[in-house]
Amino acid sequence: MKHHRIYIAEEEKTLQGRLTTALERNGFHVKVFDNGYPIVAMMDNWPDAFLIDIELPGINGLEVCKWLKSHDSSRHIPVIFISSDPYVKVLAASAQADDYIEKPLAYEELID
Repeated sequence: MKHHRIYIAEEEKTLQGRLTTALERNGFHVKVFDNGYPIVAMMDNWPDAFLIDIELPGINGLEVCKWLKSHDSSRHIPVIFISSDPYVKVLAASAQADDYIEKPLAYEELID
């Protein structure tokens, strides 16, 4: 059985742990980053999906998503935003994200 890889960019440690636990319990391999810089520095070893908080320190999630969607090697990888911003739907569309989940997270929705 293949384990799908998900890379998470989220600065809140408690949420990092909860996301990792929920995803790993459902068969996903998870790698977590505190900010978006390691993602934009990648050139290969892409995951199957990204879960990115819009409000990251330094380079925000919108910029990370735009960067991913502007490169041939990564534009096909789904990017899902997580945010408590009331305009997350509009922000996700403007950055070409594939989907979004509003905080507080419903973990069943996340797994789906």
